[in-house]
Amino acid sequence: MRSRSIFRMQLGSSALALATVFQLCGCHKTVMVFGPSALPDALPPAATDQEKQSAAEKQLPGIPFYNHYGVCTQDTVWLEPQTTLTLTVTPEGGKPVTQTMTLNNLAFHDHDPALDPSLNANNLVASLKALQGPHEISSADSPYCPSVVAGHWQDIGKKYGVVPIDETPAGIEAARQQGNLVPISNTAEIGTAVDYSRVYYLNAKTPLTGTASVDAKLNSDGTLGEGSASVDDETLSTVLTTLGTLGSGGLTAWSTVKAASITGQATVSAAAATPQIAGATPVKPHCDAGGGWPAIPPNRKVTYDFAVEPGGFTHEHKLVTPLETLGKAGAKCDATRLIEDGNFTVSPVGGGGKPDKNAVTVSGTVTLPKGKDAKP
Repeated sequence: MRSRSIFRMQLGSSALALATVFQLCGCHKTVMVFGPSALPDALPPAATDQEKQSAAEKQLPGIPFYNHYGVCTQDTVWLEPQTTLTLTVTPEGGKPVTQTMTLNNLAFHDHDPALDPSLNANNLVASLKALQGPHEISSADSPYCPSVVAGHWQDIGKKYGVVPIDETPAGIEAARQQGNLVPISNTAEIGTAVDYSRVYYLNAKTPLTGTASVDAKLNSDGTLGEGSASVDDETLSTVLTTLGTLGSGGLTAWSTVKAASITGQATVSAAAATPQIAGATPVKPHCDAGGGWPAIPPNRKVTYDFAVEPGGFTHEHKLVTPLETLGKAGAKCDATRLIEDGNFTVSPVGGGGKPDKNAVTVSGTVTLPKGKDAKP
C-alpha cells in the first residue's frame, strides 16, 4: 500500500511539472499555417452530381489565403507624336470642301536627302499657313488654284499616314528606328505582387482536451489582413491567443488598350456639282477640280482655312519580374534598358479636339452678397 501511494504521488508531481513546463516555455503551438500548395482542381463544366457532392464534402486544412512576393517593375513610356492637318477650301458662291489627314512623327523629321521637296510635310504646312484667307483667281494658271496649292496633299498623306504600332519588341523597335516612337520615361522600382499560383491555410491546433477556434480577415486581393486563433486547453487550464497583422499590398493590373487605328488617307467631302442650264454653253473654270478639291469659276475668289493640331499617343510598357528570378540570373532591378515587351497601355494625348471659336473660357470665383445686401 505504501509503495502504491508513493507511485501516485510521483505521478501527480510529474504531471504538475509537465504542465508548468508547457506554461513557462510556451511549447504549445496555437497558430498553424499550412502550405504553400497548388490550387485545387476546379470542377469540370459537365460535373456529375457525385463529383459535386464529393467536392462539397472535402475539408480544407484551414482558411485559405494568398501571399505576397517581391517583384521588380520596370516601366518605359513611349511617345507617339501625331499631327492632324485640316484644310478647308471655299469657292466664292460655292460650298466648302474639307480634307483632314493625320501624319506620323517621321513626316516632319525625314532627313532623306533624296526626298522630293513637294512631299515635304514641313513645306506643305508652311505654304498653307501663308495662303490662309481669300485669294482672287484671275487666270487659269493662277498659283492660288486648289489643285496647285494642295496638289500633293493626298500623296503626303499616303507616305506618312499613321498606322497602328505592333506592340511587340520588333514592332516597337521598328517604330523607334523610324522616329515614330520616342522614349520619354524609363523607371524601375521594387514592390510586391500577389502569388495566385500557391495557396496557404490558416488554422489552430486542437488540444487533446479542450476547444480551438480561428478567425481571419482577408484583403480584397485574397491576402491575409488579420488572423487570430485561440485554444482553450482544459488540461493545462490556460488560454493562448495570438493575433498577427500582415501588411497589405497589391499589384496593379494593366488593361490592354489597343491603339486607335488612324489612316493617313484624306477624308473628302466633295462639293455638289453645279447644275447647267439647258442650251447654255458651260463656262470653263479657271481652276479645274482635282485631288478632291473643287473647281473655281473665272474671276472668283477662293478662301483657304488651315489648321494644325498636335496630338498622339503614349505607349506604356511594364515588365514585372520576381526578385527571386532576377537574383538567380545575377541581374538587378534597375532602368538600364528600355522595355519593349511586358504589359502595355496605350493612351491618347493632346487637346482632344478643336477649340470652339465661339466659346469663352472664364476662370475665377464669384462672391454672393450676404445678409441685408442679398436680394431675392
